[in-house]
Amino acid sequence: MIIRLISEQRVDAAPENFERERWIVVSDLDGSLLDHYSYSSEDARPALDLLRQLDLPLILNTSKTLRETLDIASEIGIRSPLIVENGGGIFIPKKSAKGKYWAVENDLLRRKEWIPVGTRRTDILKTLKHLKLARDLKFTSFDEMTLRGLEIHTGLQKASLHAALDREFSEPLLWKDSPTNLDWLSYKLEKAGLQIVKGGRFHMVSGKHNKGTSLDWMRSFFKTSVSSHVKIIALGDGMNDLPMLEAADIAICIRSHANPPLKSNQKTIITTTKNGVQGWNESVLRHLRQLTKLQADPSLATH
Repeated sequence: MIIRLISEQRVDAAPENFERERWIVVSDLDGSLLDHYSYSSEDARPALDLLRQLDLPLILNTSKTLRETLDIASEIGIRSPLIVENGGGIFIPKKSAKGKYWAVENDLLRRKEWIPVGTRRTDILKTLKHLKLARDLKFTSFDEMTLRGLEIHTGLQKASLHAALDREFSEPLLWKDSPTNLDWLSYKLEKAGLQIVKGGRFHMVSGKHNKGTSLDWMRSFFKTSVSSHVKIIALGDGMNDLPMLEAADIAICIRSHANPPLKSNQKTIITTTKNGVQGWNESVLRHLRQLTKLQADPSLATH
């Protein structure tokens, strides 16, 4: 069963046109809203504060698990829908705060509607095991790593590792083999109804869903439950973010030390001038101010 979202709350500072067009911000996490190394979102605080002031939904669209993403959403104070595991699952919060997309208390995301979309992880692991043996491929999946190995390769503390392992629709791989063997694996996974996509740190194996297909679902959901004029700003930095950017109205690539700027034949993609979280903050502030015609506030200035 799909729940209707709470009706939108009016924002006095927003112009009339803003009420007719319901803007939604959709974002990747690692390397975008979260620093690639520290996992901090502190440099995005000015843009997050403006989103909160306008009560605009910020939808996290990530390769992380639901448990990981709920923890991050609660820390930031988000109570908007979430898309996890590269589009494998969609989380819709139930009515709990009378029309607000931003939490007053950190427990507002505990009551939920969970919509599974992707291929189950157990089936993915069976296929990977068979193909690895068939060609003696050199990769290590999360399922094969020790806790110490996961700690080293993810940069996560032990307390966060169990949430990262709580996967339902995807399996990250640490690829150690040749491009030729990667092409072979991609072909075999395709034949099995799966896909492999390079993310910020790992290659991700999943069913044939992606961040873009789930974003299309989310747009339709908001159109039927909130406003018929839904517009989306999407931000990401990795190849697995490209389908999400192509499904958006405004597509923003976060400049990265780890990945080259994203390019698309289908969509004009704006690349930020700053890297990582600072680029995310700068770009969100600029676009929201343009869309809402708000006067620049010195307290919200980018750093």
